[in-house]
Amino acid sequence: MDPSRFSALLVLVLSACTTDHEESAGVGGAAVGVGGAGGTSAGGSRDDVIVVAPTDGEIALPFTIGVTGTGTDRVGAVSFAGAVGTMELDGAVLPAAIYAQQPFFDYTLYQVLAVAPDRWWLAWLYCQAGELTYVYSEATHAMPIDYELASGQCTESNKPSTAHVTFPAIEMPLPPLFPGYAIDGASIQYDGTAPGTVTLGTTSVAFLPFGEVDCTRVCGTPGWRELHAVLWDQQAMRACSSILYLFEPGQPLLLTYSLTLPDLTDIAGQTQLDATWSLR
Repeated sequence: MDPSRFSALLVLVLSACTTDHEESAGVGGAAVGVGGAGGTSAGGSRDDVIVVAPTDGEIALPFTIGVTGTGTDRVGAVSFAGAVGTMELDGAVLPAAIYAQQPFFDYTLYQVLAVAPDRWWLAWLYCQAGELTYVYSEATHAMPIDYELASGQCTESNKPSTAHVTFPAIEMPLPPLFPGYAIDGASIQYDGTAPGTVTLGTTSVAFLPFGEVDCTRVCGTPGWRELHAVLWDQQAMRACSSILYLFEPGQPLLLTYSLTLPDLTDIAGQTQLDATWSLR
């Protein structure tokens, strides 16, 4: 099943930082540096905090997008020109970037990362015939995904563009782990009670799910589930956004839609992970 048709319903995970994303994940790599709360790693950094340097770079996009408008609940003013701009989320105006485009029936969705120094927000802007109609949003600090009506304009084209993205330095606590899932594979492990790991190429990073999407009933039959998480490479001090798709037993998991800070790379691509999973 191709999740790109439906990921618009609700989407995201913070994923590992490696450039070798066209291969399936391999076994091995550096140890994940996440320990007990308040502890320190060998390098002296705290194990309960994600620390990332300021972001200042460019993203090459296969589309051009500008959006202005407003939401009706947790989302306030939305303002993007050339895929960069600001979103007002829970009362705070934050720098934000659009980094993915997803067709969905009569809509085109634009995936957004908005960054505060102590948390990340993820959002999906629903555009239809040049109008902003809905916004989905969630955050790493126990703010579950939800949708709301929106109004405004979307100026879109298929012309490639380059977005110059700047975000502040990040020092945020590890997100509360989303319980209820157990995942076991050569390249991914998670038991729902402690930080898991994902291995991409030769790098292992902390897998920190903070939310889910249940697409087993509204996205088709048999549908799928999504875990939205933070994957944190403590040694390299990089964190990434991505989505982990969980399909029917026997099918590989899919890690995709990633954006890495501070280097703005897509490190997951369409990575398949052989693993079993269950609900706890």
